[in-house]
Amino acid sequence: MTQLSDIREMWKIQEDLLQQYRGMAITMLGLIAAALMVLISLFVSSWTRVEGVILRLFSPGMPELSDAFILVTFIIYAVLLFLGWQGNVRFKGICATRAKHVTFFQNLHIAEEAGKLQDICAAANTPYPIMHITLLRHIDGLKTPLSFEAPFKKKDMQKFHDIILQTGQKTEDDRIRHDRTRGFLKSWIFTVYNVFFSLATIQLLISVIHAATG
Repeated sequence: MTQLSDIREMWKIQEDLLQQYRGMAITMLGLIAAALMVLISLFVSSWTRVEGVILRLFSPGMPELSDAFILVTFIIYAVLLFLGWQGNVRFKGICATRAKHVTFFQNLHIAEEAGKLQDICAAANTPYPIMHITLLRHIDGLKTPLSFEAPFKKKDMQKFHDIILQTGQKTEDDRIRHDRTRGFLKSWIFTVYNVFFSLATIQLLISVIHAATG
């Protein structure tokens, strides 16, 4: 395979991973959101029953089974909400990082196609042809390289990274960054879930206050 086809293959791999991660995020967060909607509906339909349930549970005597069920429902709601927030934050970070990798390999492709990549490698003191997996591991912030892995100086790798992504260059322009064109899909999906989980949190707080007052 040629250098250009190697880069194109790595570009495709990063793009496929980005789509897979995004699909996993939508599926998992969608299931959590659906479960929360069911619980919200349950609280709303049993609003009168929820009132003062915490006081009744801690009053003398054996609590009613329905009150214990409402308490369990509160716990499930809180756990799902926690998982939703954590999943949203983590998946957003994972997808943002993967989107930068897509941009990086697209720009590598453009540089090689323009016949400039070898000169860029020489300027940044990185080997040519590119060692793709090692390069990607260093870009990801590799701390401890494998014993058989080619070492790179951090400043050289940063210089190479900045040139390829046009970061800090005189010609830097956000409009030409492939990563920026993905802004809507990269962040808006998670913004929608952020809004939903925020509203669900408010609903939980209102329900808890309602349950704690007689």
